Amino acid sequence: MPTRSICPPVTPGAAARRRVGPVVGLALVVLAASALAVPHPARAATLAVLNTGDAGAGSLRAALAAASSGDEITFSIASGSVITLTSGPLIPGVDVTITGGGQVLDGGGVQGILVVPAGRTVAISGLTLQHGLHNPGGAIDSAGTLSLRDMVFTDNATANTATASEGGAINSSGSLSVVDSTFSRNAARVWVPLAMGEGGAINAAGTTTISGSTFSSNEAYIAGDVDASGPLTVENSTFSGSTGTHAGSIHALDVSLASVTIAGAVTHGAAVLLNGNATLVNTSISGTTWLDPDVVAYDCSISSPYFSSGSDGTIVSDSHNLIGDGSCDTGSPTRLSGDPLLGTLADNGGTTLTMLPAAGSPLVNAGDNAACPALDQRGATRTRAALNPCDIGAVDLGGPSPLATTTTATVSRTAISSGAAISDTATVRAISITAPQRDAPVADPTGTVTFTYCHDTLAAPVSCTSGTQIGDPVAVGPAAGDGSVSAVLAGWVPPAGFGYYLLHAVYSGDDVYASSADDGTGQLVAVVVGRVPMLQVDASGIAASGSVRACVVFFGPGTDVVFSFAGTAVSATVTADGDGSACATLTLPENATGALDVVVTGTDEVDRPVELTHTVYPLPATDALAPPAAPGPAGGGPASAPLASLLGLAALATAARTIRRRAADRDHGPARS
Repeated sequence: MPTRSICPPVTPGAAARRRVGPVVGLALVVLAASALAVPHPARAATLAVLNTGDAGAGSLRAALAAASSGDEITFSIASGSVITLTSGPLIPGVDVTITGGGQVLDGGGVQGILVVPAGRTVAISGLTLQHGLHNPGGAIDSAGTLSLRDMVFTDNATANTATASEGGAINSSGSLSVVDSTFSRNAARVWVPLAMGEGGAINAAGTTTISGSTFSSNEAYIAGDVDASGPLTVENSTFSGSTGTHAGSIHALDVSLASVTIAGAVTHGAAVLLNGNATLVNTSISGTTWLDPDVVAYDCSISSPYFSSGSDGTIVSDSHNLIGDGSCDTGSPTRLSGDPLLGTLADNGGTTLTMLPAAGSPLVNAGDNAACPALDQRGATRTRAALNPCDIGAVDLGGPSPLATTTTATVSRTAISSGAAISDTATVRAISITAPQRDAPVADPTGTVTFTYCHDTLAAPVSCTSGTQIGDPVAVGPAAGDGSVSAVLAGWVPPAGFGYYLLHAVYSGDDVYASSADDGTGQLVAVVVGRVPMLQVDASGIAASGSVRACVVFFGPGTDVVFSFAGTAVSATVTADGDGSACATLTLPENATGALDVVVTGTDEVDRPVELTHTVYPLPATDALAPPAAPGPAGGGPASAPLASLLGLAALATAARTIRRRAADRDHGPARS
């Protein structure tokens, strides 16, 4: 250990005193005395534990006794070595750091292991503390500032006293920080009538922070895991299967739970009992069971019929949480309930045991990115993308749910004309129906989309459950940033020509997107029509009444369209409950002759401008339709065409329809005819 050096005194000689005078000489004497009183600070030393003895040279107790403030104690004995304490708990007399490497401190079931006095700062890492028996604090009783990292506390308990039993593993009235540690099978026991056990693992009256830690199978009367009367902050931690009469896991007056998983607590009251201000974010509380089948237990409660701190609690923030039974409801729009589908407590990587969400868990991608830590309890990176949010709870799968319960395949909207090729894209998304709907991107999805079509000449098919398959199934491409995969139907020419086509896509693939089926309702597979906008004109009434009946089909319901006949306009609105059609009766203007156009203009279902034209010919035929003049009877003019020929020409002209689409600007491309 380095020695502490002290500067020697400075004593001026008589000649010097005469030269500087009495006042200056006195100042030098004062400076010399000050130098004697202020030593140079000693450097921190590292002390080694050399054996497993309770006391004596080379023991941990001896190292603590020899330590100066700021020193570090390490272990030169093998990991797993057990130091059984027999002469009372260890009591640091200075601020000290104890760095272990898997060694065990054992109280032998008869005494406590460590006492931290008020005013002391102690940091401990890498040790297991077991079989401590003391009240308060089965293993540790701390009134100072205590920091714990990579620790294991197991099978510790409070001793038999006539006072309240506090802290099965740790009782802290000072400041406590716990990181990456495990607490299992610790108990704050009730030894005498009316004496309550508080905090099966931790009883804390001061400020307490817990992160990256796991609590399981602890027991107490008030709170199975943690009873906190001071401010408590818990992040990235798991609580599983502990028992407490009033609170199965946590009882707190001022608490923040962020990215925490609490499951399977056993209690008369609630898994989490809040008697003060509480902030809950990205936290899952579920699976609470009853100590007594005649008493209802809850996942969460702000009051208890068995215990009160003087007032009910208040949840001041409730964001992206899952409370299995819906208790502590605040009306938050991001609140979930139901089974979180958690696996059992197991080694899923990292230094502590965790509970992994199972396939299809509603916890996956349902968290609040702004509140998610960068890493989960295991140290794995959390996904925090806008379309792939982090998961609720202590563990993040790092991607979408491995099995989606519903898949949608959507064909893009297309309008076609006769003989034109259709190139449509089926977009496939995996959506879980057990949680708020969300897109779930994956790295390398596999699967195919089968395209089918249904056709009708006069009206849109309503369903396509028994359509005609188009070619072979098309493989999906890589996942896009929005969580979708696509399959492209390229260059398919509808074989039936004019008419209305319903294109349909069904996905079949791997466990990531699952497979989609058509139940005839369109709910699982949303399909959009590849349509031929058509104008139908009935000119049979022209001769009798001078009018035609015109209908346009496949404009969006509610769309306003305008018909015009030889310059006279008539407006109509497409009805929502029909086949997407609008009709109008158009009157032939007086003295109209020649070929006349019925024109309809409007906007289709994807807001593209459409103009359709149908040509009709009024009867009797005019010179514009007559064949070339031929010699007639003497004194007569040109001969009229035979009526049968005129009717044939009219029928032919009626059948010669022109379908044109004109864009409002040139960006839509040239009109087609």
